[in-house]
Amino acid sequence: MPLHSTAIEDVDRYELATILAGLRLLQQTPALPLEIEEIATDCNEFTPLDPEQIDALCERINAVSEYPWRDVTEDDPETAAMEARIAGLFETIEDVAETERASEVHDQQMRDRAYFEGGV
Repeated sequence: MPLHSTAIEDVDRYELATILAGLRLLQQTPALPLEIEEIATDCNEFTPLDPEQIDALCERINAVSEYPWRDVTEDDPETAAMEARIAGLFETIEDVAETERASEVHDQQMRDRAYFEGGV
């Protein structure tokens, strides 16, 4: 039985995937860098989890199906707003590129005209 329980209300599924990947990496790493060892042992307050304990923890995390995950899909208003801003930036970049290309084409046409009219 854990000493305490915490809710993972602010963890989205992408963050959870990172947590699980980190746990699996810990499980497979024979020797940890000192700073990671300090995190895993809370500055040597306890021994780190062994591979079997990490496996059990990953299974517990994977078994949970009703965490109140934050929606980070297109349905989420914040994500939709961010995607709209990004799309606007790309449109602006495309507009600038199109304007620059049109200017280059115009300049080339003017050089060609000058050449054929004997100006160059």
